[in-house]
Amino acid sequence: MRKLALLILFIILFSSGCFAYHNIPVLMYHNTDYVFSEDQALSSITPENFESHLKTFREFGYNSVSVRDYIKYTEGKFPLPANPFIITFDDGYTSNYTHAMPLLKKYKFNAAIFVVTGSVGASDIAFPHFDWQQAKELSDSGIIEIYSHTNSHGDLTLLTPAQIAFELRRSKIAIESRLGTTCDVFAAPFGKFSTEAVDCAIAAGYKLMMRVGDVCGDVPADGIISLKRHTVTGDMSALDVINMMESE
Repeated sequence: MRKLALLILFIILFSSGCFAYHNIPVLMYHNTDYVFSEDQALSSITPENFESHLKTFREFGYNSVSVRDYIKYTEGKFPLPANPFIITFDDGYTSNYTHAMPLLKKYKFNAAIFVVTGSVGASDIAFPHFDWQQAKELSDSGIIEIYSHTNSHGDLTLLTPAQIAFELRRSKIAIESRLGTTCDVFAAPFGKFSTEAVDCAIAAGYKLMMRVGDVCGDVPADGIISLKRHTVTGDMSALDVINMMESE
């Protein structure tokens, strides 16, 4: 009878989702700069609009979860808060350092930035990328996690296994050696990946991969956690983003 009772309790708990991975919404931002136009909306948002997002998230009772804590959650070592979500940024723009971090701190949210390690410190481009010293400040802030967006932002589906391994390993080594942190998470450029990319990621020691929406969603990702992200564009209001998250 005791075994039967335990079995029934397990079935009830499992069916209620207590042991299931929580499919929490993950947001993807890019550049947070004052330079904004409609044709840049896909990858740029003004600091004012970004702040309106954070302010509204706070008013609606959303609580950001770090990627590290999400991994702990999947291992049964961390309980998720009410209304959890994850904030991420791609590429590593200087504006994330100058504008995004102070706003995240103001509203008590954390975030992960996926950097293209080969572009860290790049200044001779339209939208500069923060350097390693700034990356260290971000990482040490307790607000920002720094992870890999590969070394050169190439489409992993077009690369050979050797090239994929280089992209993932080089970026991982750069981040870990420069920041003194563990880099076991990466965001696939353009959200695209392949079975070869998954195999190379596992071999390199990655635990989690970020993709974009349903891009390459049919490619198996066995052996590594795969999270889809919602792209937040610069012309979206805070309520637009909340509606997107609540449709998860």
